[in-house]
Amino acid sequence: QTLYATNSEFFKSICDYAMVENEKGIYEIEVDEMPVPFKQMLSFILSGFIPDPFNYHMLRDLLIMASKYNVQTLKILCESYLIRMINIENSIDLIQLALTYNAKSLEKYTALFIKLYLKEIVHTQEFQCL
Repeated sequence: QTLYATNSEFFKSICDYAMVENEKGIYEIEVDEMPVPFKQMLSFILSGFIPDPFNYHMLRDLLIMASKYNVQTLKILCESYLIRMINIENSIDLIQLALTYNAKSLEKYTALFIKLYLKEIVHTQEFQCL
């Protein structure tokens, strides 16, 4: 029931399918890639909290999971925390993340940051690798 209430069409369809297919409503999900962020996403669904909201890499991975499984509240929260972490070194990574996973707020603020600090950003390794 908790997963059903996540505002995620993915989890709603799984819950509906599980209830039709078996009496216990149990459905097993295979998680091949990124099992730690997947567990953290489930933890967020159950608790409403992100375990370490100042861990850049964790937030990045959680945003990817939230986008993949359509957990919009988590995606928006991750965007919000990542916006606060934009800097010269990670701005290229964040704009690519935002564009890839349709993170509109993150895209907007990262693009503005890049515009303001373009002279410094062009000298970063991330920019050179584009």
